[in-house]
Amino acid sequence: MLELRPASQRGQSALNWLQSRHTFSFGHYHDPAHSGFSDLLVINDATVAPGQGFGTHPHRNMEIFSYSDKRGKLRLIIAPEEASDALPVYQDIRVYAGLFDGNECASLSIGGRYAYIHMAKGSAEINGQRLYAGDGARVRDENTLTLSHGRQAEVLVFDLRPNE
Repeated sequence: MLELRPASQRGQSALNWLQSRHTFSFGHYHDPAHSGFSDLLVINDATVAPGQGFGTHPHRNMEIFSYSDKRGKLRLIIAPEEASDALPVYQDIRVYAGLFDGNECASLSIGGRYAYIHMAKGSAEINGQRLYAGDGARVRDENTLTLSHGRQAEVLVFDLRPNE
């Protein structure tokens, strides 16, 4: 089952140097219905003005990452076990990233686990349901995720332990 969260329902914050969208409660944005999913607590899309940035500040018990994608496949970018090209993490989570356009498609087996899908850019179908830029979807009770019919899509898939 995919539980869609449209981009228009995400939280927002705006400073003169920062525009940010929040999937889950974060900073001054609080939504008790969206305080996280499994062990995933933060997905923010931030646009920082040129020459600006964040000062030094702590991130306790958080993993923060940047990533690069590959065309037409989901690439494992973060994993608890050693995997080629994946960053190690000490959590029961795997993160995949990919770029999809036209006929490119990929499937990911998640049997018995949860997943969270974040459509960073463009759009694509996930198990037949179209997600657009900024949309997200909680996934439960699915064995396989199939990404298809991308339109300049950039997607992140978080493979998570069942935990609520």
